Amino acid sequence: MKNQIDTALADLLQRNVKLMIGPKIIRQGKLLIYTIDEYIITVTLKNLKKQVKIYDIYYPYSIYHEDNGELVFDYTLEELTGGKDEMIDELVEISKAGKTHKLFNEKLHFTVDR
Repeated sequence: MKNQIDTALADLLQRNVKLMIGPKIIRQGKLLIYTIDEYIITVTLKNLKKQVKIYDIYYPYSIYHEDNGELVFDYTLEELTGGKDEMIDELVEISKAGKTHKLFNEKLHFTVDR
């Protein structure tokens, strides 16, 4: 998985990208560099105001490219559990008891500005 992430992110280096969850842009800018350490991927972006910002992203459950070329980090419960409904139900119940991360049961899209 690490090699797959490394290859996918290397293709985005020095390109303007938008990190999106659904239709919402959560980060955007030129991808300057990234590092993969244990279970955290650190990306460094230069935003539209020319500020350099560093963001940590959790290791995804799976990674793939969509037909439109977007890179997708998949954090959905279906991907985590292999689609086992009873496990998904349990995880949803557990998540209701406390605070979850913004990527919980979501997909993070890396869209390249063309």
